[in-house]
Amino acid sequence: MIVLITQNTYVYAVLSILSLTLALSFIQKNYRTSSIFVTTSIVFIYALINPDAFEVIQFRIVDTLIGASIAFVAGSLLWPAWESYSINTTIIETLRANRKYLAEINRYYHQFDGLTQYKLARKDAFLQMGNLNAAFQRMSQEPKSQQENIGTINEIVGLNHTFLAAMAALGTFILNRKNDKVSEDFEIILKTVDTNLRQALQNLLHKGPTENTSKEKLEEAYQHLEERFDNLVAIRTAELEKEDFKPIEPELRKNLQVTRLITDQLKWLVTISGNLKRVVNSLENDRSK
Repeated sequence: MIVLITQNTYVYAVLSILSLTLALSFIQKNYRTSSIFVTTSIVFIYALINPDAFEVIQFRIVDTLIGASIAFVAGSLLWPAWESYSINTTIIETLRANRKYLAEINRYYHQFDGLTQYKLARKDAFLQMGNLNAAFQRMSQEPKSQQENIGTINEIVGLNHTFLAAMAALGTFILNRKNDKVSEDFEIILKTVDTNLRQALQNLLHKGPTENTSKEKLEEAYQHLEERFDNLVAIRTAELEKEDFKPIEPELRKNLQVTRLITDQLKWLVTISGNLKRVVNSLENDRSK
């Protein structure tokens, strides 16, 4: 339409620069849109050289159709590489990175050394999560017929996001709060989280299941943590009953924060990892049908 309205070369020059800029901007987000702007930029650039812009448009359309046909035939018949074939491996690597990050959080909570190892594990977990996101985005842009179990995979991606965010929050808190004694309850809950991740991995790898953590022990651990928090609250309540507006002792404040925040984060990690295991099991069951 523009070539019908004006033959001004300055307009063509401005539009070619604008189209090329938009093409580069969209190349990572939406390749289809980027290709459209690449085409328009080429048309306007050639229009600067050859006043007959319709001839350029004609050749560009023909070349695009030929290229698209070759790409479609090669991609569909000769070397198909649908993301649904390889996304299972990406999920496995993501779960492994999450387990390693969780182990580093636990190790650092005990030893408070080896910060470099902790940071590397955290970096790898985020990188693998990024790879999973990219794989899912590629899968969502493929033909509908090749988007096998895309709803379930989308749920796995979302749960991994949430799980990694919860782990990062717990790790950051532990990083800035040195605790001299790690409770047995913490170990039981963290072991439950790791067991859920390991069982999800074993399901994807078609290996035998790992023994679950005792539900009774898990409930006892929850109860002990809640009782510990309630006792701290009772101490603070007793202080206020004796003296209104009494400033809270720094040690008591620290213990309240540590107990409440760590308890909530651990419970949340157990819930998310359990949901992740359930969805992965559902994915494998759907594939086996």
